[in-house]
Amino acid sequence: MGASVSGLSPAEKIINKLEEKERGEWTTAGLIKGNIFKDSDTIARMLAEQLRPGREIIIIPPPLIAGGEGCAKTLLVLIGEYEGQDTGRLKRLLEEARRTAEECAKEGITEYIIFYAAAWNAIFYAGEYKDAFNAIKGIKEIWLKMPLTKAVRLK
Repeated sequence: MGASVSGLSPAEKIINKLEEKERGEWTTAGLIKGNIFKDSDTIARMLAEQLRPGREIIIIPPPLIAGGEGCAKTLLVLIGEYEGQDTGRLKRLLEEARRTAEECAKEGITEYIIFYAAAWNAIFYAGEYKDAFNAIKGIKEIWLKMPLTKAVRLK
């Protein structure tokens, strides 16, 4: 992962926390437990306990807890298996993420985007959204993180 002057970027720190959860409480013998990654709402509930939405992170879709609204330095977009395989559901998530990123980056708040995806439609993203996300002024880094794999920097 790329290092900034102070070490890891805020996005990379969140990615490290996700990897810790994957290696620890979400896996047994290298296999994912249960149905954690079936849909984005399930992932949001699991993450909200440790990655509390607030000044540093905003989660899409927002978990049903206080502080899930507004802008934050990092936008974490959760894409479950169902959303990743259904372009209609994926489009709704990516549209919400793009609007949020544009609004919050315009205010000088959001600088990082992480797509945490159980399933990723690279052709759909590249064809429909890559240029739109890359064009958002103020966004320094965009990452794709999939369970049990290393994160890939998209921007």
